[in-house]
Amino acid sequence: MNGRHGSTQFKCAHCDYVTKWKTSLKRHMNVRHGSTSIQFKCEQCDYVTTDKCNLQSHMKGRHGSTQFKCTDCDYVTKWKRSLQRHMNGRHGSTQFKCEQCDYVTKDKHNLKRHMNIRHGSTQFKCTDCDYVTTWKPSLKRHMHVHHGSSSTKFICGNCGYVTKCKRYLVEHIKKNHC
Repeated sequence: MNGRHGSTQFKCAHCDYVTKWKTSLKRHMNVRHGSTSIQFKCEQCDYVTTDKCNLQSHMKGRHGSTQFKCTDCDYVTKWKRSLQRHMNGRHGSTQFKCEQCDYVTKDKHNLKRHMNIRHGSTQFKCTDCDYVTTWKPSLKRHMHVHHGSSSTKFICGNCGYVTKCKRYLVEHIKKNHC
């Protein structure tokens, strides 16, 4: 093994999966083969995960005492990024204006979404059916859910819930097991 920047490959012992990253192999083993050799448990509730970062995020979101407060209003959040979005969206002075109509917003992502929806800047079309969207991630999700490999399945290690979409598994776990 050559380490992080070499030509190291980590191979799954149960299938043909190969990756350059040890953490990706661990995640693969947990999701695909139910390997739960390493578990991180919350000391304040019964939340359990195989990913240390997920536990840290859970601890901060569910049990954290750190709060970020808006200096201009009574908005409070546990997440620094949420406060930044709030400040830019509610109290920021920068404005983004649509060049094709009178639409104005303080968030450049909202302007981009407006441009795609209202003025049809970009369209992404499914090659297998007549699905069309203005958002590339929506097309990817559509392709994965509706036309993905039938062997691609994400399984909940807690209750056996099965889905073809990883995002739905993450939402399921947050909703039912956190």
